[in-house]
Amino acid sequence: MPANPSLQRTPVPDGADVAPSGSRGRLVAAAVWLLLAVCVAGSVAGAVAQRSSVRSGARQAFRATSGDVAAAMASALRRETDFAATMGSTMAVWPGMTNAQFARWITGTEAMTLYPGGIGYGFIAHVPATELAAFGRRLVADPPPGETLPAGRFAVIPAGPRADYCIARLGVFTSPERLPLGLDSCAAAIPGVTTQSAGRSFAAARDTGEITIVALDATRGLFGSQAAVYRGGRTPSTVAGRRAALLGWAVGTFDGQAILTAAGGVKPGLRVQISHRNPGQQPVIVAAAGAAGAGSQARVTPVSADGSWTVRVTGSASRSGLSATAQFWIILL
Repeated sequence: MPANPSLQRTPVPDGADVAPSGSRGRLVAAAVWLLLAVCVAGSVAGAVAQRSSVRSGARQAFRATSGDVAAAMASALRRETDFAATMGSTMAVWPGMTNAQFARWITGTEAMTLYPGGIGYGFIAHVPATELAAFGRRLVADPPPGETLPAGRFAVIPAGPRADYCIARLGVFTSPERLPLGLDSCAAAIPGVTTQSAGRSFAAARDTGEITIVALDATRGLFGSQAAVYRGGRTPSTVAGRRAALLGWAVGTFDGQAILTAAGGVKPGLRVQISHRNPGQQPVIVAAAGAAGAGSQARVTPVSADGSWTVRVTGSASRSGLSATAQFWIILL
């Protein structure tokens, strides 16, 4: 019977090498593992590059967002300080202004609508001890709107003889919270403010001619500004001259959180802090809003020419989509 061709073996030429079947399997396995390693390395490289690109984009987006917030805050704070200077100039040329006249002036400037966050404006007079009795009679006859003196009598708070006093003479407020008439702001313990910080703030404004800030309620973001008003409307060139010419301070009370909101500083994933440094003093946080998660970036930007105002933005830019780490694992897997 003829042999089945399919069962016949192919002749092997003399001297040819024949690879054992086990060696052939190892070569195939090595090739597979090499290909797998190349693929994994490529995936890792691609994932790392993608994560780096996403993080770089997030950093750039955060810088842009924080820059926008800082620019908006700079504009808002500049408007507030410009108005404080304007109010001081008006007080200097019109020192005998009554409360009715002051209220009409504030209404005419539209300060309560043009300057978001403003909740009160006024004038605190510098009263030498020799003029205290006459000042008290004027205040009894012409108190700020909505204010009354107990029993119609003027009394300094806290009581006691001093060389001079810092007492509110004019005022317009939108908040129901008021400080008592007759309060010596340079000597009294103002709620939420240490006597030292309030007194130092008024003194710094008097001696430097610069607008100073005092934090009134850090939790609520309330702060006050003081701009010294000098006789004749000009700032004397020496400290002694400024002290001698002092009429008082144009003051404002502000809601820092309202300013942040109006300036667009309240954004998801961002915390914004406004800080101010009075001449010769340490910076103080006067308002803050928002919350940032763990691992956030932070950027501090001066928003005034002299560096007295700074804005610190912490967080990451709001963006849709997956995080850089999530995209890394998706690409890798």
